[in-house]
Amino acid sequence: MPSQTNIAKNVNKIKRNIVSRTVKRHRALVRFGLSAFCLHPFQSGRSNARQTIPTARTATHKLERLLANQSVATQLSNELIAFADTTPKTVVNVDHTDANYLTSLVGAVQTGKGRAVPVFVGSTFAHDIPSFGSRHSTKRTDQLRKMRAEERKEISWHESIVSTLGCFVESLGFTPRFAFDRGFGSIAIISYLVSIDAIFYIRLKSGRIVDDGYQQIRVKDIKEDDEIVELEDPSGNSPDGKLLLRVVRSRKSRRCKEPWYILTNDFESGREKIIRIYYHRFEIEESFRDLKHIFEFKRVRFNKPAHLRVVLLFALLGISILHRIRQMLAKTQRKIPRKQRPKPPNPRKKLSFVREMYEKYVCFNRSVVWSF
Repeated sequence: MPSQTNIAKNVNKIKRNIVSRTVKRHRALVRFGLSAFCLHPFQSGRSNARQTIPTARTATHKLERLLANQSVATQLSNELIAFADTTPKTVVNVDHTDANYLTSLVGAVQTGKGRAVPVFVGSTFAHDIPSFGSRHSTKRTDQLRKMRAEERKEISWHESIVSTLGCFVESLGFTPRFAFDRGFGSIAIISYLVSIDAIFYIRLKSGRIVDDGYQQIRVKDIKEDDEIVELEDPSGNSPDGKLLLRVVRSRKSRRCKEPWYILTNDFESGREKIIRIYYHRFEIEESFRDLKHIFEFKRVRFNKPAHLRVVLLFALLGISILHRIRQMLAKTQRKIPRKQRPKPPNPRKKLSFVREMYEKYVCFNRSVVWSF
């Protein structure tokens, strides 16, 4: 395994390349954002800014300019797509992560190695904002509820999800496969995915009503482990007003006491393959855990979804950078004769690539700071 110095040099080289690809008038802002929020624990927006720029007033002004600049956010989104190496056969896990009454829709590419690589980010207001006058309400939550009401007049919750997915597919230039959790079983989302010819895998709640061709029944009452079902299509995209889909049921186990009911339009893959694809959907949950505990994003407290999205883009870009470096190291390690390779660790003690690369990078930076 290469030294911490080489890892830090590769990180800095990738950061410089990102800055060089930026429009000249935005390079200073991108350099500031990479220094403040990429691969650095989050304290608060202003605290991270002051740790990058000592003058408090200058740091605050630069932070405000960065958070309000949507052109920078667009460039960072393109950088995420470039790092993920997405193809039409790639499976993108999609889920929400909450941050103090704001929520972000994040898509991340499956790797099969326990952690997903982020590829797009969208943000909006959360559902669980305390109501006016409740014992949990504050001036901030009251303001957030008013802002959410104004936003919902223009775009609904499901429309915001569809819009984020549409922007991602448009930027990508093709449609990958998507894996969703139970909260995405809305007919509006399913109908949109069918309309763009996207292969999807959505976990349904056991009480969801479907049509098995004879009658309307709950998903949990389907007799077969692999069944063709129909759903009503209010959009009118299908000729007969119905969507022909497939429900795959997993087996119960010691770790999974309730089976998964996976709704998909993938009629070519076998049942076991579909279950395996959905099994790797949980990689995005582990990436969220790293984001909140390694990078301390449980402290995030913004009042505007656009501001949250910009900071999240920098943080998730850091995870993509660590994944790219891990790929580079794996290539060099394969060139070493098998007998000379270091002994692999105990599987139960094996670190994720995010924690492993991050700790080596941080340890080197600390040694530079404290060396004298």
